[in-house]
Parts: sequence; C-alpha cells; structure tokens
Amino acid sequence: WKDHLLALDHLKEGISLRAYAQRDPLVEYKRESYELFAEMKERLEQELVRYLMMLEPMSREERLEAEARQRREQERIFAAASAAKEGVDV
Repeated sequence: WKDHLLALDHLKEGISLRAYAQRDPLVEYKRESYELFAEMKERLEQELVRYLMMLEPMSREERLEAEARQRREQERIFAAASAAKEGVDV
C-alpha cells in the first residue's frame, strides 16, 4: 500500500511533462493511476491466494490444545494485571 502511494507521488511529479506531448495531464494521471491501482490489486490477490494455499487446517485436537493454551495465557495476564493493581509481584 505504501509503495502504491509512493508510485502515485512519482506519477504526480512527472505528469506535467505530458502537456509537452499535447496530452491532457489530468486524463493521463487518471489513466496511469488506475493502471497502478489495478497492478496493486492484482499483486494483493496473488499474495492472498499464495497465503491461502499454504494454510493447513488444524485437527480437532490441535484446535482444542491451542484454545487451552490461549485460555491459560489470558488467565496468566489477568492474574498479573490483578496482582499489579493490588501491588503484589507474581
């Protein structure tokens, strides 16, 4: 996304030269900025598909284990916050 904004800034800087070629700079900017957007969208779609293809579903046991780990971590954080509120070290 940041690269896209940088590319638009570069396009904006150089678009005034199009007037020398008897072209409307606004029309050229709109056309080229749309092309940049379409390219960015295509890259995002490709990255998303690549990421989704690498995912592996978790088995029921793995999911339950992960949920239990997450619950324990939340309980630990809650206990630490409660102890800090009371001024006790955990």
